[in-house]
Amino acid sequence: MGTHDAGAQAANWDGLEQLIELAGQSNLQLLAPPELSLSQVSQQDALLIVSPRKALPVGSLSAFLRQGGRVALLDDFGSGGRFLSAYQVERGPAPSSGPSLRNDPRLLIAYPHSEHPLAEGVSLLLTNDASSLRHPDLKPVFVFGHSESALVLAGAVGAGRLVAVGDASLVINQLMQLPAHQRFARNLLEYLSREGGKIWLIGPETKLTGSYGEEEKPGAAWLDGVLKRAAHPDLPPSVLTLIAFSLASIAAVIALNALPRTSPYLRASLFPDDTVYAGFAGRVALSKQAGSNLIWPLLDLKHELETELSYRLGLVGRFDSEKALAAAKRRDLPGAELSALERLLGYLSNQASRAESDTERVTISAAELEDKVRQAELLLARLGSEKA
Repeated sequence: MGTHDAGAQAANWDGLEQLIELAGQSNLQLLAPPELSLSQVSQQDALLIVSPRKALPVGSLSAFLRQGGRVALLDDFGSGGRFLSAYQVERGPAPSSGPSLRNDPRLLIAYPHSEHPLAEGVSLLLTNDASSLRHPDLKPVFVFGHSESALVLAGAVGAGRLVAVGDASLVINQLMQLPAHQRFARNLLEYLSREGGKIWLIGPETKLTGSYGEEEKPGAAWLDGVLKRAAHPDLPPSVLTLIAFSLASIAAVIALNALPRTSPYLRASLFPDDTVYAGFAGRVALSKQAGSNLIWPLLDLKHELETELSYRLGLVGRFDSEKALAAAKRRDLPGAELSALERLLGYLSNQASRAESDTERVTISAAELEDKVRQAELLLARLGSEKA
């Protein structure tokens, strides 16, 4: 990708002008602002993220997906890695051999591997220095040549949809001359679109601000039923169900690669024309692996605890810890438990800030997550179920 802004594409070979034009021709609302506040994104919307240069706000994107949003990430080895790892998606180099343009191993050709709306009518995709994607429980939508190395994974995350591709060049102007790439881009836009929603194009220079759900109304059920007890020999029930909530039904990833500054491609006429689900058991198996990092379920806990506290304490607007503590005090929460609530909220806020930072890797163990879940359950039980 070039260094230009995604919202003002010139007709550069590696720009996104053709993608934006295709959306207009398909009567799909694709918006590409230079700056986007996630607080203005609704759960009916979709985010099309192309080659991000800065770390993505994983907490906000996870909440967005969980509530029905749709996200497509097109990134190779760039700043989208932390977001992919949150959903146990690994990325690595593409195969060193296989069908390619001009016998160049950097220009591998990918073919459909499973029936999926993204693959409908697409005979092949040309890639450039792409990454391959792997998830132990997902069947690829597109693979390199006849291998099992995935270029595209796609599917459901809770009520939302996630797509990730190992090569951003799939939708640049140069390759959008190819009928197969035009059809893939149209499939992708249609897969992301929902009635009454918008598709927000987030390019390398797009500035993301705010947090998703800043103005959302409280009242969601505590952990959306996630903390219902479930027997398991290895993990505590609360941890098991919370992990299932955070990771269940994942199935989509398409990763995109940034291109060199000069086009490696030939003219379009020279190119050849030749339901993925993740099960509950697969999620649980991942969570049982030694050294599993449960930071993302912990962030789910933070979001759901704040939502439930807002509902039970009658708070309006964006969650505020000080207002929540003052309201809990008015509900006659004893001093010791009030202090415990303050410590828990502070701990969760601190972990969320650390997770959004690029300076360190935050690791949460199953025991630590279980402890925080138990604390939250006890405090909510003490507050009662009635709204203030």
